[in-house]
Amino acid sequence: MVKTHRSVARFFVVNIGRVTVGINIKQLWQDRADVAIDIQSGKEAMQAMLDNPASRDASNVACFSEEQEDLYSRMEETLKENQAKLLTINTQIVRHEDLQKAEELVAAVRVGRTGDEDDDGPVSLSYARPKALQVFHNFGEQLRAVYDLEMNQENVRGIQYLHQLNAVAIGAGESIGADGGFLVQTDFTSEILRIMHSTGEILGRISNTPVSGNRLLIPTIDETSGATGSRFGAVRGYWVGEGTAPTPSQPKFSSIEWVLKKIVALGYATDEILEDTTAMASIFSEAFGHELRWLAENAIINGSGAGEPLGILNSDALITVSKETGQVAATIVHENISAMWTRMWAPSRMNAVWFYNQDIEPQLDVMSIPAGTAALEPKVVTYNEAGVMRIKGRPAVPIEYAAALGTVGDLILADLSQYRTIDKGGVSQDSSIHVRFLQAETAFRAQYRLDGKPIWKSAFTPANGASKSPCVTLATRS
Repeated sequence: MVKTHRSVARFFVVNIGRVTVGINIKQLWQDRADVAIDIQSGKEAMQAMLDNPASRDASNVACFSEEQEDLYSRMEETLKENQAKLLTINTQIVRHEDLQKAEELVAAVRVGRTGDEDDDGPVSLSYARPKALQVFHNFGEQLRAVYDLEMNQENVRGIQYLHQLNAVAIGAGESIGADGGFLVQTDFTSEILRIMHSTGEILGRISNTPVSGNRLLIPTIDETSGATGSRFGAVRGYWVGEGTAPTPSQPKFSSIEWVLKKIVALGYATDEILEDTTAMASIFSEAFGHELRWLAENAIINGSGAGEPLGILNSDALITVSKETGQVAATIVHENISAMWTRMWAPSRMNAVWFYNQDIEPQLDVMSIPAGTAALEPKVVTYNEAGVMRIKGRPAVPIEYAAALGTVGDLILADLSQYRTIDKGGVSQDSSIHVRFLQAETAFRAQYRLDGKPIWKSAFTPANGASKSPCVTLATRS
């Protein structure tokens, strides 16, 4: 009995790759599209009847006439039939694709046994990668291979490599070709991450920690003041005389937690544009990279902390410097710069950067220091030979995430080494032809999981003087 079971198992493993598929998948897709159109047309016609007063009974406008009631019932019955037909077609497509997937997977499996041909030695399977197989040369080439595989077109090398990419997901239910999803080659996702960091002025300056789980918890000293009894949270020392015992104290601890959030960019490509793999590589890699970068950097500056990172402008550690008495609306004056610089935590000055809305540059260009009846040149604002601006000797960088001139956040002084992000695995991508099948478009999606927040829970108040912080901005001037 055992021998029979093993023989059946061996026969199944060896021969499943030879199963032929009798259903024409393209015809099923076409049938599904036709039925979907019929369903949509039927729904629109039924809605039109409901909205048309002319279809009502003259004696009772709340009801259909007898003829219209009969017509509506027949339309309703047809709609139900079409919905049932669509469900049946979808089931057939899934079965067909499951069988096709089995064929394709076994085609990449090497079958052997540990004993002789006629003994009961167990069957052994190993994944066999084609020897001459090479990776895709660019992202567009892979996207075209995805399209060809889903449409049953010839692209042998690309199709084989797609299955290699997806082999790790077998059994987990993610990124399976039959479900319309394919993993994107690692170096292409790495390229998108490189674009995010190389083109951004924010991501390249922050501290980042990769995580293996979905969160990071860091214990910290809960110190917000340098006053006596508050250093290291609650430590206090004493000058005492001989034989006098000091009052004991100990540090006060806290923690900061980061929990991964997800940003997603979704794009559609028509069948026509998929013909040009070079254009696809440029369009999707660059577009996804810039969009994910924009969302991540904007959150680092403006994020609410709810479903996205906590931005420095919404952090309890932010110090907002008041405007000057009598200051004109929508202006920036020398005193504002000095006040912001004074409130920057001294150890952070060497890393601090001025981030600003480009619209404030005219304000900086005409800034002067009043001196009696004359005015001194604004030496706090300087330009090098290439026209690059520095304020108080620190870089000044225009960003599009800064607020409008005259409002909180139009000028920010920040040490982004005191802002920490966590991420997991970089950017991931997959694709599907099913999302917009009727429009003959393929969907491509990029995802990036991260979280971020300042490592300061609040500003620090020294023993003498005003509070200090690694992130400072200017109050509204209106």
